[in-house]
Amino acid sequence: MIKLGKLLSVDDSGDYTFCSVSVLGKEQKALLFNPYGIMSNPPKPSMGVLFSQQGQESNQIAMFDDPKNRPLKNLADGEVAIGNYITGDYAYFDENGDLFASVTRDCTIAAARNITMTAVNVEVTSTTITHNGTNIGDDHVHPQANDSGGNTEQDTGGPQ
Repeated sequence: MIKLGKLLSVDDSGDYTFCSVSVLGKEQKALLFNPYGIMSNPPKPSMGVLFSQQGQESNQIAMFDDPKNRPLKNLADGEVAIGNYITGDYAYFDENGDLFASVTRDCTIAAARNITMTAVNVEVTSTTITHNGTNIGDDHVHPQANDSGGNTEQDTGGPQ
């Protein structure tokens, strides 16, 4: 049996995520199911689809979405996005495979080890740049010093 319901609450404190759902004015409990790798706590009152296992209403699985509040609409064929419907933040791959991210507040990228960036060109636009907590400004350049043969090389045009 398949039903539509409205999300009332979510409990993701244990090994499995359960939710309370209102279906035709009646509150029911269901296992909240998300695709592999997606961890979410949908906003209330998201719309959900409930599947009764073996036809038993006491054994339901639910999947939720909030389509009217999606931050991205009119995605082209093949485009994929993940985002926070409440803040409007998202990351998505467009139809050409380009990755775009939109974050409305501070963004922190943390790595326990290294971050490697490989690109033909990298452009950073910022009003401040800091290195180890010190503001190095926006006009910081690095001229190239004498090489091992004592020759002065051209200014690389980098930070100073």
